[in-house]
Amino acid sequence: MQSITIYRQESPAESIQGFQSVLFGQRLSRALYELHALGLSDEELRPALKRAMNACLALDLPIEQHFRCTYVCHQQTVVPSWKLSETAFRLVLLNANPAHPRVAQFQLKLVEKL
Repeated sequence: MQSITIYRQESPAESIQGFQSVLFGQRLSRALYELHALGLSDEELRPALKRAMNACLALDLPIEQHFRCTYVCHQQTVVPSWKLSETAFRLVLLNANPAHPRVAQFQLKLVEKL
């Protein structure tokens, strides 16, 4: 029989929250910076990110399962970034500026699938 050693005692609720955080973190497979490669700027992405989060809230989708703020070093400065679920990534892209050809192309593909 193996023994278990507890180094830090935490409430069951904290343990469950920690487990859920790790589990949801694994589903956050996309990053907001991927949209920079399409030519979208931070100024354009901020409102798209906000609208995507509002869509999740309107649908009662838990924000923490789809969006997580992280921090990255960029040009010797720490800046916020976002890890996203595939659903969140698509919602941000859907809410981005359609003047960008890749955004418009994504929106058209979505409409054609309906």
